[in-house]
Amino acid sequence: MVDAPDLLNGQPKFFINYDLAISGLPPGAYILGFSARDKRSDRSVSTEQSFVVAP
Repeated sequence: MVDAPDLLNGQPKFFINYDLAISGLPPGAYILGFSARDKRSDRSVSTEQSFVVAP
């Protein structure tokens, strides 16, 4: 069970940081998608972030 201070909008909060190497990616607009699934509860969450590689 998660205590109330550990909840954000009714959901447990957590943070993940990733460093992605994008060297060699052609200039243009992209959308990076990320999905995660909790094996124990079988719940999942997805998010997308737009970004641009300048020429």
